[in-house]
Amino acid sequence: MKKKSLIIFIVLLAVVFLATSSHAGGRKYIRWWKYSFHYVWKSISDLRDRVEKLEENTTAPAVTTLCPGCSFYDLSVVEKDFSGAYLAGAFIYNTDLIRTNLSGADLSGANFYNATLTETNFTNANLTGAYFTNTVLTDCIWDSTICPDGTNSDANDGTCLNNL
Repeated sequence: MKKKSLIIFIVLLAVVFLATSSHAGGRKYIRWWKYSFHYVWKSISDLRDRVEKLEENTTAPAVTTLCPGCSFYDLSVVEKDFSGAYLAGAFIYNTDLIRTNLSGADLSGANFYNATLTETNFTNANLTGAYFTNTVLTDCIWDSTICPDGTNSDANDGTCLNNL
């Protein structure tokens, strides 16, 4: 139900924007909006396709993910390998990461909001400047992890929980 509401909201926003732009004689803005909206939609679709392919085959080899600033929303990611992924500035909203491997991943500046991370592996991950708002972290692995405040988890009793 949430996905349907979000799609309806985006379509209505696009219609309002196009209607106001055309009255202002701003055809170049309509063109800009059309290509910008298409790019964002294609990025989200590509990312969802990658996650769905991983869900179909649990024995899939590790995928190098290059998706800075991507948005993950309303997903449940269980036992997937995103080791070495470049997800700097990613927005992870209302997403469950359960036994997910993020070792060596660059999550600098990422925004975890209303997420649940259970047994997530952050070994050698970079979380510099990441935000954890309303996020539940349970039994995560913090081995040589760069915490959001720039310190190393090994210097913080093997955790970043006190340095978020």
